[in-house]
Amino acid sequence: KRSSADQRQLIQAVVLVLVVRAALSLFKFQTVRRTLAQIMPVSHNVQQPDTAAANRVIWAVDVASNRFLPAGPCLTKALVAQALLSHQGYVTILRLGVQRQGTHLTAHAWLEHQGNIVIGQIQNLMAFTPLPPLDVETL
Repeated sequence: KRSSADQRQLIQAVVLVLVVRAALSLFKFQTVRRTLAQIMPVSHNVQQPDTAAANRVIWAVDVASNRFLPAGPCLTKALVAQALLSHQGYVTILRLGVQRQGTHLTAHAWLEHQGNIVIGQIQNLMAFTPLPPLDVETL
């Protein structure tokens, strides 16, 4: 049994995960990022960061993603978490990295807050070459 705040956060995460996943299959990455920033504007009014609130967002995005997305939805998870956390006033950095595997490139997305990975931690992350960071202010 979860609190009403947890339930609201989970519902919001589920909706955003489904919408962002569909949008990424239909539109360009930058279009999806700009649209997310418009519907979930960045808050600059946070006085005291609430770790419990940030953890609730991360939990909700993980649960929503694991329940409604196939394995490896790293970009969707990172975008949704960034939108939700930034909307609550947390400064986040979206990171994209690439890795060469034979003749193929693979990519991974993760989200950082204060230098810590909050979404997208994987065992072989060091094998990915990071691209320039993307924060919500670079839209």
